[in-house]
Amino acid sequence: MTNTFIETERLVLRPFKMGDEEAVLRFSSHPEVQRLTGDRLRTTIKEAKDLITDVWLKDYDKYGYGRLAVIDKASQELIGFNGIKYHPHMKETDLGYRFLPKFLGKGIATESSKAIIAHAFENFSLTKILGFTMLE
Repeated sequence: MTNTFIETERLVLRPFKMGDEEAVLRFSSHPEVQRLTGDRLRTTIKEAKDLITDVWLKDYDKYGYGRLAVIDKASQELIGFNGIKYHPHMKETDLGYRFLPKFLGKGIATESSKAIIAHAFENFSLTKILGFTMLE
């Protein structure tokens, strides 16, 4: 399990844990959030729990890193995720993030991505981090 905790001016980034299911469901079931991700909507608490246990917690254990929960310091709300993920089929690591719509356009992705990238290059044996986009 990763013990990564990153703090920025407005955010705390920490590993996902059991108990985060409702917050995960809020952003992973939102069509606007998922629209350009290539991922399917998660529409039940069970699917949100499975995402935490079967993907994120397993990534922490297997690779030592993964997507992190992003907490807004002002509201203490879990507002989405940001983090790196290893893709074994490509043998590459990418950066990915998702945030609740009310937090878009506020520089949250930039602030959290800068912190994640700096942490990743300082703490893991990475020579590059990929980023993927989808056309609208």
